[in-house]
Amino acid sequence: MVSELALLPSDRTLRRWNRTAAVYMLASPAVDAAVGWPLWSLAELHPSLPEAADALTLTAGAVAVAIALLPTLPLIVVYLPLRAASAREVTTLQQKLAGPVDALLVEHVAHAALSRVAYSELRQVSDRPWQDGEQGRHRPLGAAELKRLGLGPSAGWADTGPGSELDRG
Repeated sequence: MVSELALLPSDRTLRRWNRTAAVYMLASPAVDAAVGWPLWSLAELHPSLPEAADALTLTAGAVAVAIALLPTLPLIVVYLPLRAASAREVTTLQQKLAGPVDALLVEHVAHAALSRVAYSELRQVSDRPWQDGEQGRHRPLGAAELKRLGLGPSAGWADTGPGSELDRG
């Protein structure tokens, strides 16, 4: 199931997620400082109360650590594992594309295109994309899915003509 989820976001979507994560990570220390500084400064309210000041210092330190770590949890728990899985899947797909053309892989990628490639892009590939998939014309659909992932089809896809063994699966 992880591999299916890993390939759902397009290359463009992944670039957006990467930018958002970078901005989030850069902005969170500023927010942490804005919230943590007043708490830390509470510890120095009254020097004649050393025990209270020590307690406030410890509390402010603990709250500062929590405030600093809290915004990173969604990135660590959700974003990074999905991003790592996506990178693994795309790398594996690139390795398979570098080898000889595998008709089953072409068919698999073509079927993925039918549910993942935007409708407007499918219409540019074919007037009847689902019918093409059913009739074994997989290369154009597969190429559209690879384009969505930021990859290109292997050279062997272009070397075979229509109705070839590759299209019949």
